Amino acid sequence: MRDHDDRSVKPYLGKVKSLGAQALRGKSVREEVARVITEAVEHLKIIPAGTQLGNLQRFLAFLIFAADTTPSSQHEMRSTFEYAARLVDQAIHNHEEKSA
Repeated sequence: MRDHDDRSVKPYLGKVKSLGAQALRGKSVREEVARVITEAVEHLKIIPAGTQLGNLQRFLAFLIFAADTTPSSQHEMRSTFEYAARLVDQAIHNHEEKSA
């Protein structure tokens, strides 16, 4: 069994991307990004595909890649991905602490 399932994390990546587009238009999206990440973390706890940790790590990798490949001229979009990545990274650390 693979430790992650792309189909489980990609919808959340799409939600973050959509919020990044809103940020490009001047909207403050930090609270909404935090809600999306909370929703993702909770959902990834209960899905049978992959493991919670594996899915969170995959989600983090997608977010980092998205941030790294976003043009510097789209600062708000890049910042949205980076903020989401920090929240997912924190969720991974919290999961690891509970598992230890």
